[in-house]
Amino acid sequence: MTTSSGNGTKAEFRAAGLFGIISQAGLIVPSLIVGTILSASGFGRFLQVLGVFGIINSLGHFTERSIGNSGTYAGACPYCSALNKVWVLSSSQPTGSECPKCKNKFLLRKGRFYQIDFTNPRLDSRFGGIRAGIGLVKAGSIIAAIITFVVCLSLLAVLTSSELAPRFAELVVVVPFLLFSVAVSLALQVSGVWLCLRTPDRISAKRWILATVGLQATALALLSLQFVLRGAAWLNLPIEVTIFASQFTFLTYLNMLGDFLRRPDLVEELRSLRIISVEIFIGASAIGLGLPLVRDYEPQILISLLLLGYSALLGYVGTLHQLGSHLRKALAAQT
Repeated sequence: MTTSSGNGTKAEFRAAGLFGIISQAGLIVPSLIVGTILSASGFGRFLQVLGVFGIINSLGHFTERSIGNSGTYAGACPYCSALNKVWVLSSSQPTGSECPKCKNKFLLRKGRFYQIDFTNPRLDSRFGGIRAGIGLVKAGSIIAAIITFVVCLSLLAVLTSSELAPRFAELVVVVPFLLFSVAVSLALQVSGVWLCLRTPDRISAKRWILATVGLQATALALLSLQFVLRGAAWLNLPIEVTIFASQFTFLTYLNMLGDFLRRPDLVEELRSLRIISVEIFIGASAIGLGLPLVRDYEPQILISLLLLGYSALLGYVGTLHQLGSHLRKALAAQT
């Protein structure tokens, strides 16, 4: 079924067919149906919103032509020759996987399994600082994911009139430790981004990290001004736009770093994260503008955004971990 050739092994693709289309739909259709039936309740409206977000997310990936193009690649591990099966949403997307037998990471690309090459003559000691910066951003993002999960549980408890609602609300509003955690998360992420300034000028990603730091400095200045003006509401929109722009440019920086490291699988993951970040920004902006339809569903949209953000943060942390791990191995290969 598989044959080795060059530095890769051939993998056979088996399309999932109708099952693939159903699996990609996920819980979208059930959420819409159940949500419409229970639309009189807050939780029913939440399910409706969740289904709509699922449709929007699917539309965002239509350019990949992945609907009906999902399936499984089966082939020999390029390290130990053990049989591996890799599920993909799109047969055209590069995907990273790990062999369950030898635990080595390999790359699926264009119907072949390849060993990941960690040697890169363009790396130097400055990339050690970048790796440290990515580690700080990852730590801050883990804290942010925990905070998002707690807030989401609180709002869900309130929405469903659960007996736990007062306890969760107390966790979110009263406990100062939560505010301290937010401050620590932001400090770690900002410090990590600034460490990435060590990126050499010869790499095209340099301009994106410069843009990120500039936008972060602007956001911090606007937040300070808002504090001095005692919460001036007119600064909310500029602050939100600047924070979103800084996150988007940093994801673009990581995308280009992944391309520099020859990791198309991570580039694909980061591209998906950028799509999700745009969806979250649009949803948050709709709440901020107070559109009539949005006002009727505001709590449900907010919870859906938090769930989407939590899912994105988990993926973000995983991608950051892989980038940091690749840099560690690549730097070790230089010595």
